[in-house]
This record gives sequence, structure tokens and C-alpha cells, in this order.
Amino acid sequence: MEIQGNAYLITGGASLIGSHLADALLAAGAAEVRLLDNFTLGSNEMIAHLLGDSRVCLSPLKLSHYYCVIGDGVGWLGSAIRMRIV
Repeated sequence: MEIQGNAYLITGGASLIGSHLADALLAAGAAEVRLLDNFTLGSNEMIAHLLGDSRVCLSPLKLSHYYCVIGDGVGWLGSAIRMRIV
């Protein structure tokens, strides 16, 4: 998959895995990386190093606030897993 010059959305972008995915996309030449996170599990500390990059945009919202996603790829990492013991 060609990453250079493309735009990406990462749900759960302020998480450990989301921030590492953003690092990898930026290093591969992504034109834009949008981080979407409601900060349930993510943190500002995890993405502080990314926020100075003009290619990075942070949206502290839930995915349900987005009606249309335009981009070349989506990293879906924004789901908290809940287990119930029955």
C-alpha cells in the first residue's frame, strides 16, 4: 500500500498503538494524519510529540460525531473491549 502523500484517520489516535501507527505513517510520508480520540483510554502525553507536526490534526471527539470520513485509509483502534463474566 502506498502511504506517501495520502491522508489517514486513526480512531483511538491518542492511545499507545494509535500514536505508534501515526509515527509510522508520518515516517512513511503521509500527507495528513487525523487523530480521533475521546480520551477514555488515550492521553495527551502519548501524542505530545506528534502535535508539533503540521501534518497532524487532533479531534477530541467520538467517531459518532463524524458523518463522512474522507481520506485514503483508516486505522480503527478506538474501541474499548469490555468483557463480561457470565
